Amino acid sequence: MVPAKNADKKWRYRLFRYAPFVVWVLLIFWASTSQGSMSQTSFFVRPIIEFLFPGATEEVIARYHFYLRKFAHIFLYAVLGLLSSRALWDSGKYYLRNYWPAVSILLVIAISATDEINQSLNTIRTGSIYDVMLDCVGGFSAVALLAASKRFRNN
Repeated sequence: MVPAKNADKKWRYRLFRYAPFVVWVLLIFWASTSQGSMSQTSFFVRPIIEFLFPGATEEVIARYHFYLRKFAHIFLYAVLGLLSSRALWDSGKYYLRNYWPAVSILLVIAISATDEINQSLNTIRTGSIYDVMLDCVGGFSAVALLAASKRFRNN
């Protein structure tokens, strides 16, 4: 009976570690559908921009919306990098536990590339290598800061 209890704890712990990562990946892939297109996000982003900048011209609003969408790439993938790191650094697998920064960065790259390929297959969206680069900047920065902070705390 004791081994079953330990197995149940391990399963719950894995779920606790990996579920946020999986949910975030699903959110990213949902955002790469037509629901995440500029025309769709403008329904809630545009009123906020107009409120913050009441005298802004149409061109300025479109530019701020564009910048906000590019910042969202960095943010979404920074969170992805943190969640993948969190899932991996306590892994029971030697390679994942000891090389979590590299594996986390590889996951960010793979998910970003897959996301942009998915967008390029959608007639409303466009895939861009520049968005992959922004995604990688966000993911790499978060993983690097986390690795540095863990190393600093351990020394």
